[in-house]
Amino acid sequence: MEEHEALHALTGLPDARAAGPERGPSILTRISQDLPVLGVAAWSGRISSTLLPEFACAILSSNLWPGAHAVANSSG
Repeated sequence: MEEHEALHALTGLPDARAAGPERGPSILTRISQDLPVLGVAAWSGRISSTLLPEFACAILSSNLWPGAHAVANSSG
């Protein structure tokens, strides 16, 4: 029994090599092109601080992928 067959037998997970190519948007597309999630925007935005706006960052959080965030700030 090959290693991938043994892994499949132990975990019950499908063999990744048997899966076809991934489908979806191409890599590094703009987040503005992400589709809504159950009628909600794909991303939620907020500001990191309102106390010191000159040092605040803009934070976008994915509503589809928990833990996925995009952060930007102005260094000028």
